[in-house]
Amino acid sequence: YFYIVTCSFSGYPPFCSETPQETYRKVINWKQTLLFPPEMPISVDAKTTIKKFCSEPEHRLGHNNGVEELKTCHFFRGIDWNNIRKCPAPIRVDVKSIDDTSNFDEFPDADLR
Repeated sequence: YFYIVTCSFSGYPPFCSETPQETYRKVINWKQTLLFPPEMPISVDAKTTIKKFCSEPEHRLGHNNGVEELKTCHFFRGIDWNNIRKCPAPIRVDVKSIDDTSNFDEFPDADLR
């Protein structure tokens, strides 16, 4: 849930870095490295929710009661959880087959090693 929530605000993965080692370092030191860029205004409720996802495992959002705990967050108030699957998607994506990748960007020059 953390990944989905943070990406929905910034458009990129949390703790994004050039190397896996740097990403790992940022995750471990999240209290110092978790930044909320001023050019992306994020509500206090959203920041609080994101920080609850980052806390120690025994205090982490969802640790005690899974998604039911998440549903009680102030940030998610107003969501009709019982009918959420009936809501239309904010962006319609056409998928032609199970292996259709046409909705993903191509990076032909990317070094995939």
